[in-house]
Amino acid sequence: MNLRLICGLAALIPMLVGGSKAAGLSAPGGGMSEELIAHVRFLSQPDLKGRKPHSAGSRRARRYLEDRFQACGLLPWPKQKNYELSFGLGKNVVGILPGSDTNFSGDIVLLSAHYDHLGKDAKGNIYPGAADNASGVAVLLEAVRQLSRVEHRPKRAIAFAAFDAEEEMMLGSFAFCCQPDVERANIVAVLNVDTLGRDFLGVMRNTLFVAGTEGHPALQAQVRGFGTEAGLRVLPLGSDLVGPRSDHVPFEARDALCLFFTCGTFTGYHTPSDTAEELNYTNLKRSAEIILKTLEALANQDQRSSVGSPGCDPEELRSIQTVVSEVCGSPERAGINARDLQALRQLSASIQTRLNTGTYDRTAREEILLEAASHLMPYAMGESRHTLAVASPAQR
Repeated sequence: MNLRLICGLAALIPMLVGGSKAAGLSAPGGGMSEELIAHVRFLSQPDLKGRKPHSAGSRRARRYLEDRFQACGLLPWPKQKNYELSFGLGKNVVGILPGSDTNFSGDIVLLSAHYDHLGKDAKGNIYPGAADNASGVAVLLEAVRQLSRVEHRPKRAIAFAAFDAEEEMMLGSFAFCCQPDVERANIVAVLNVDTLGRDFLGVMRNTLFVAGTEGHPALQAQVRGFGTEAGLRVLPLGSDLVGPRSDHVPFEARDALCLFFTCGTFTGYHTPSDTAEELNYTNLKRSAEIILKTLEALANQDQRSSVGSPGCDPEELRSIQTVVSEVCGSPERAGINARDLQALRQLSASIQTRLNTGTYDRTAREEILLEAASHLMPYAMGESRHTLAVASPAQR
């Protein structure tokens, strides 16, 4: 991969990752929607003050997780006395659901979501982190609740990992991966969940992105089928396009399938306005259904999935076209200025031509990714709306 493409992908990385008072344990008979809402509201409540590592709010979040792990009968990571795994700069929370089939003894499928967030700023403003990433932790806890029931016990063991310090260069997941016993563990698949229930750039309605299905057409079709069943659009992207953005990254060096589920960055990302009230809980529930079905499928399949490699996947090209065309369709909402709007429209036309003619190779992919990154990245970072005028109605 040439330096120009690397720089372009690095620019695109940030784009896609991208309350109430504490209550007791949720009722065992509660439905998925109620459970998800309760988890998000607890974790993003002001009393937890943004869940910064080593804070009192972080400790309360861990206790909340550990109580639910224990209630569902999860086991600690091997040779650990409890669910907490300290690494000096924070504490991960990891529980194991044993597999039901001895033929897959030793195999582990890992579901992860980081529970930390940014804490408070210098002025004392709290960053609640509802979408990022109380939403992902809520999905993890719902998976624990459902799969711990005897009738749903999967063939392979599942490790549920709530990582700390993701907002500090993914230190929690890297520390976990560097443990000698984790290095020796046969982790056959990783599903990482980070930021759900919002709209990418405020315009991508009812959409869930998944990275990591490249080279796995059957799995990609299966996950998109789960989306159709749930009523949520699933758009596949290449792992190299998403980049080193979340806690699946340390596992990518292993011989394991790594999937990353996200709605992408959104209006209010990494600000105090990321509150529980702003989430679309219908989409969060639908995302949870897709992720849970994918987790079950990987934990129960007869053969482990091999590691895929980035390629020229026409489905990825269609995903990019969908993003570009929908951003162009709502330039004011996305904050797109006139110059970038014109460039994105030209890019959309170019992509459509390639889709129609089937002319899509590695060189074309590089060009498209670089062009998309240069015109979309500033908006994902919240920069261009302060420097250039938004497109007027006459320019749209």
